[in-house]
Amino acid sequence: ACGSQDGDVTVLALPQRTVLARWRAAEAEITKIVWCHDSLACGSASGTVVVWGLTDTYPQAGSVPTHVFDLGARVLDMAWQAQGGDGVAVTADSSMWYVGVEDESTTPLARGHGSPIRRIAACETSGLVASCAEDSSCVKLWEAESLDLIAEVLLEDSVTVCAAVVWEGFCAVGGSDGVVRVVAIESGDAVAQFAVTHGEDTPCVDLVLADSWLIATAADGSGRATKVSVATGQVESSAVDLELPDGVGLSRLATSRLVPDLVVATTEDGKVLAFEVVASGPRVAFPSVGSQRAELVSLSECDPSLVYCAAGKELTAIRLESPPRIVTEYTFPSEVTSLAGDLCGTSDGTVYCVQRSGEEDEQEPRAVSHVHCSGVQALASLAARATA
Repeated sequence: ACGSQDGDVTVLALPQRTVLARWRAAEAEITKIVWCHDSLACGSASGTVVVWGLTDTYPQAGSVPTHVFDLGARVLDMAWQAQGGDGVAVTADSSMWYVGVEDESTTPLARGHGSPIRRIAACETSGLVASCAEDSSCVKLWEAESLDLIAEVLLEDSVTVCAAVVWEGFCAVGGSDGVVRVVAIESGDAVAQFAVTHGEDTPCVDLVLADSWLIATAADGSGRATKVSVATGQVESSAVDLELPDGVGLSRLATSRLVPDLVVATTEDGKVLAFEVVASGPRVAFPSVGSQRAELVSLSECDPSLVYCAAGKELTAIRLESPPRIVTEYTFPSEVTSLAGDLCGTSDGTVYCVQRSGEEDEQEPRAVSHVHCSGVQALASLAARATA
């Protein structure tokens, strides 16, 4: 059986090479066809799965299908029981559906984001990964080993998720309204919140947890921090503004489990600086880390004094000492689009591991994954494991 872009199905007899039947099976392009005993299941680009009965004869013009299921997004693949029973379908919005023929039901088995994933955060102790999608009000929490969907954190419909950080029992979410909310994962209740800026509706850009301090940056370049209880999620101090050099606006943030009291940040003009978290909050420890332009930054998960900065196809490894110095510079075949620990994602879909075993080690970055057919937009590191 062959499906066409017009939604037609043609059944051919082989090896005679004769046409047995042709009919309009769906209202959109046929993307997948599965034979199942005396039925033919057709998945379409419009998200419908149409099941045709073939008990006595093939359908003709005007024939009515046996079952029609609407899955809401382009059908990518299907598998059905051999005797024409229930099936499973995967759709373009990263969802998997169990299709029940007898009771004409559709049950979601796994639900992904309906738009591109832009941010991922990981918790080493709980093994949870939080994912945030573009223009979405939802944060999805996954178990890293099994990739089971554990919970979802939902904001108001008018507020989109800009950044998130997760730890044991809690998830902090930075929203487009400039508010950071701390949510209990089990109940879904917000237990605390604070504003990223003094103004209104200035979107959050990034969010990290460092030594019990939640640190957030906003679209206007400002940054604020507040101390929270990691056990209860409650705010333990008033939000404090980050003291920045004159004319400096913050953008992206990065932390490392090896140095929990250190935060590195990129600035709006492409510089990198580092904060030390003390009892009163974060303070600038290195006002300038290198002189190269940086759009992305991460702290090594193998070397507590190593910072990676990236812009375009260039990646620079910098050692945090007085003064900071460049250790190595790498040039990749394609643009660097994401950093997490010692992992580097590029626009051609490759994930590289950049690890240095010694001071003078000139080891080249090692590609650890080629599974993506397009650019890697988000990475999260769980020690030796990675989520891309």
